[in-house]
Amino acid sequence: MGPATYLLPAYDELLIGYSDRSAFLAERHASRVTSANGLLSSLMVEGRVVGTWRRDLRQPVVGIEARPLEPLGRRPQESLAQAARAYGRFLGLRAELSIT
Repeated sequence: MGPATYLLPAYDELLIGYSDRSAFLAERHASRVTSANGLLSSLMVEGRVVGTWRRDLRQPVVGIEARPLEPLGRRPQESLAQAARAYGRFLGLRAELSIT
């Protein structure tokens, strides 16, 4: 089993519930996870925000574009693929993952 990986939605309680996010988000990456409108959908691996993601719903597929803040290793990539498939199952769609 790979590292615990989650595709968190924008405005997830974990991210917006704390003014100090340093426990799970490196300060050097904070500007890449926030926007003028708030927080972007975040990719979390082992309790740390490691990127952002977005979806594109195109029946019968959900495209998931992951944007890591730094290169991901093999195990986190495999875990991300599992999370993407689980998200697709939740939506009743086939997931197509791209990592940019």
